[in-house]
Amino acid sequence: MKILLTLFFAVIINHFSSAQIYEKIYAESSIEVQNKINQNKVNGIDILSEVIAIHHFGVIGLNLVSNQEFDKILRKEKSLEIISISEDLTNIKISSNAYFNKQNIEALFSNLSVKIVGYEVNYKII
Repeated sequence: MKILLTLFFAVIINHFSSAQIYEKIYAESSIEVQNKINQNKVNGIDILSEVIAIHHFGVIGLNLVSNQEFDKILRKEKSLEIISISEDLTNIKISSNAYFNKQNIEALFSNLSVKIVGYEVNYKII
């Protein structure tokens, strides 16, 4: 009985955390993306299907060595694609699936002694 109760609460918590992600993305999206999310919901498919995130953020402490490490890390992460890195290594723009967020990016940088400053995300339809 305890196991069933634990599983029930785990499912409920997971449902609410997923709902919060969708609500946050919906609220931060353009009308076009909101319409796509609504259409996906009506069609019974993943709500964020065909929606991508464009992350633009500044960094402090990225140098040529850590940039090479960062590049290796990004290439291993299949859901990410580098759009641009400024010549002075202070601004980065990447695209990802819509589920990827700032916390995921911070985790990628955690071993590089790099600090993220400024962060903006925009959602687009692919």
